[in-house]
Amino acid sequence: MSLAALSATCLGCGCTCDDIRLTEAGGRVAAAEIDCELGRGWFGQRVSTAPPPPLAGAIEEAARLLRRAEARPLVYLAAGLSVEAQRVAVEIADRLEGFLDSITAETAGPLLLALQRGGGSLATLGTLRHRADLVVLWAVRPEATHPRLFSRFAAGRDHPPGMIAVDVGPERGPRPADLCVVVAPEEERDALAALAALARGASEAAAGARPALTDLGARLAAARHALLVFDGETSVGREGRAEGILALAESLNDGGPTRCTVLPLRGGGNRCGADAVLTWQTGYPLAVDFGRGYPTYAPRRRVVDLVGHGLVGVALVAGEAASVPPPVRRALESIPVVAVGPEADRLGAAIAIRTGYAGIHEGGTAVRLDGVPLPLASVIPGAASAVGTLQGIADRLADGGETP
Repeated sequence: MSLAALSATCLGCGCTCDDIRLTEAGGRVAAAEIDCELGRGWFGQRVSTAPPPPLAGAIEEAARLLRRAEARPLVYLAAGLSVEAQRVAVEIADRLEGFLDSITAETAGPLLLALQRGGGSLATLGTLRHRADLVVLWAVRPEATHPRLFSRFAAGRDHPPGMIAVDVGPERGPRPADLCVVVAPEEERDALAALAALARGASEAAAGARPALTDLGARLAAARHALLVFDGETSVGREGRAEGILALAESLNDGGPTRCTVLPLRGGGNRCGADAVLTWQTGYPLAVDFGRGYPTYAPRRRVVDLVGHGLVGVALVAGEAASVPPPVRRALESIPVVAVGPEADRLGAAIAIRTGYAGIHEGGTAVRLDGVPLPLASVIPGAASAVGTLQGIADRLADGGETP
């Protein structure tokens, strides 16, 4: 059967492009009509031709292992789950009164904490298409990480926005650009603070700033709508970057003619969906503890510390095993793990239940990097469902995890 006329949604990066056409042959994605090498690779590498495994016994055993652990359980959300599956995983953590965390804590944690501390003027991709007349790409090259960001979401404009590239050490902005600014890594916080001061019209900042920063500040102040784009996924180790960029946007919005918004670029696999679901269901985007019978927040407590200090006795890892960060993977080697997701058997889990891939074998919802929810289609049915498997575990936990 050919599925060439069916649209699919790509989870290869945070753009979550939903205009993809797939051709199916023999239970595989034979071709993906997409002008993006990253997207073609995402669809081409995520193939499951094995029949669904028998789930009843594995679900029963998984519920029993999670229920009977000596120390408290951890539910960890890796990449590659639909919103619906993520919601069931939160339900499991709640029932177990365990810890709940996601891949976001290891990647975009500083961004989320900065947004919680000071807020932020966030943008949708519609801003790039319709409003921004100046785009500043701060130490990020979308052509490598989000290849269709400009070709799809900024195409067709009568007047393309001006483009400024900021290099921070080896992290380079795109070329060509209307202006290129080089900032040493150790000077990044000071540079962002100087730009914020320039935006507020501080004369002493203008006198002390380098000419390139003064020029950048002047262009920002003269813009009708400035868009600050940076990588929200590699902010670990750059804790001041997100906070500084958010503060710069706030300064530009404070009383002057310029409107300014920020667009953090996020990774693929519906990571933004995990942030949204955790916030929606618990009030917190990461590091949730249900130990008191209700959710509490410990954003500085990492999974590796929970396991290392003996606070976790078993873990449920839901999502793509390959996306689990190496530090978390190494920590989980010391405790029993239940893995549910594509290639689950590659995690070395005590119980591994392989499922299909969201957006290929399983439908549902994903959240784009700008917070817009998009539908996922099941284009090649037949693989086991992640949301169905997780719901089976939740149901067994609800009735005590024992066979009636």
